[in-house]
Amino acid sequence: MLNGNEEATNPGDLYLTPGSEGEITVGTHKITNVVDPGANQDAATKKYVDDQITAGALSTYDSGWFAATAGNADYSKTHGLGTTAIITQLYFATNDAGANMFDCQVMDLRDVVGAGSVIKDITTTTLKICVDSDKIAIRLAANGAGTYDTYASGYLRVIALAIA
Repeated sequence: MLNGNEEATNPGDLYLTPGSEGEITVGTHKITNVVDPGANQDAATKKYVDDQITAGALSTYDSGWFAATAGNADYSKTHGLGTTAIITQLYFATNDAGANMFDCQVMDLRDVVGAGSVIKDITTTTLKICVDSDKIAIRLAANGAGTYDTYASGYLRVIALAIA
C-alpha cells in the first residue's frame, strides 16, 4: 500500500513524493539492500558510515588529564592530527581521575570574569592552552546566587576531532 503521490516514469522505478506531512514512514520495518551513496543527498547505510570512520575519516586526540597551575607558562600539547581544521573542547577537573569535571570554555563566563584557560595557536601538530595569571578554570557556583567558583590549580584535558 502506498500513500501520498506515486509516480513511475520508467519500468522498475518508484518515485515517492510525500504528502503534506513530508514524511515517508516504514513503521518498524527495515529498508534493505541500499547501495553506497554516490551523490551528496543519497542515503547512507550504517555500514557505509562505520566504514568511513574506520577508514580514518575521523581522527581524534585526547591529551589525558594533566596538572595545571595559574600563572605558569602556557601549556603546549602535540595533537598530530595534521590539520588546523579541528573541533576542540577543554575540560577542568579537581583530580587526574576527572572528579568534578566541567567544560571550562564557557563563553558567557569569559565575558564576565575572565578566561581561566583557553585553547589558542592551533597548528597542524600542536595546540597551546593559555591560562590566566590567577585562575585556570571558572564556573557559576552551585548556590545559584550569581557567584563564581575559581580554581588556581587542578587538571585540564583537551579533546580534539578532525574530519578528513
